[in-house]
Amino acid sequence: MNEEPEVVVLDDIKSTKVLKCPTGTAHLGELWATPSAPAINTYTLENDDSKLGEDQFTTETGSNLRMTYFEPNTVCGMHRTSSVDYNIIMDGEVYLQVPDGKGGITETVCRRGDVVIQRGTLHAWRAGAEGARWISVLVGAKKVVDPSGKELPDVLL
Repeated sequence: MNEEPEVVVLDDIKSTKVLKCPTGTAHLGELWATPSAPAINTYTLENDDSKLGEDQFTTETGSNLRMTYFEPNTVCGMHRTSSVDYNIIMDGEVYLQVPDGKGGITETVCRRGDVVIQRGTLHAWRAGAEGARWISVLVGAKKVVDPSGKELPDVLL
């Protein structure tokens, strides 16, 4: 009979990084990351990936799990990463801002329970009057390529 491996429970209290935005402050909490897919499911101290996401915004061939909190009325600038991002809005109201292709910006309101999927798109966030909190899973992806075949660079905050 095979025995199940020992289950390891890690402390889920993580400090957040403070990100000063043009208006207001955002807090990013890196919860977990994996360096590759498929990920290794056997936990050892040697393959403890819990701190991997603290050093990089995305993992090129793996995944990152992040909690984001925007203080009320915070706006952070346009950014793009080579990743597919699954954003699940947990509390508050946040406005997804994307270029409209005509030199302007289109906003979409996102509320608790909404899911926003970003596929390497240039975008920004603007929190509502009560702030907003969401969880994101970022999965490494190839760089975005424009219609002429040119790779578009990541744009970080």
